[in-house]
Amino acid sequence: MSRRSQYSDEAIIIGLRVKSVERGRKTGATGPVPVTASWWDLHRDRKVHPPSPTVMRRFGSWSKACEAAGIPVRELNHVGRPQVWTDEEMLTVLREFLTGPRRTQTSFTAYAEWARLRKARPSGAALLKRFGSWGRAKELALA
Repeated sequence: MSRRSQYSDEAIIIGLRVKSVERGRKTGATGPVPVTASWWDLHRDRKVHPPSPTVMRRFGSWSKACEAAGIPVRELNHVGRPQVWTDEEMLTVLREFLTGPRRTQTSFTAYAEWARLRKARPSGAALLKRFGSWGRAKELALA
């Protein structure tokens, strides 16, 4: 079975809605909340839902997938605006991750978990969107 048929658009949309509610409950929100690609990757049901890069390819972007699911698209920074990163800021953070002490995993999923545990780090989805692929982002960060 191909991955495309393994994960239906409907299953992804329902999964995003469910994860939005679950994440909202954890944060005390009363309505739908954004689901970041990194949060999705850490909490998705792997038997039913694909990893975030597959979702982004299927819908064209993470934002478009969230829009299709009818959930909020963006996290807001401390002043209520979407977080904006320059290319160099993103590459600096990725470089920090890639060259960290005892770094054995440099996968997208490892980055997503690492970034989630720290404040003010661009999401893996943001890196993919900006640089086109995980491999390209790593290449640029280490250049």
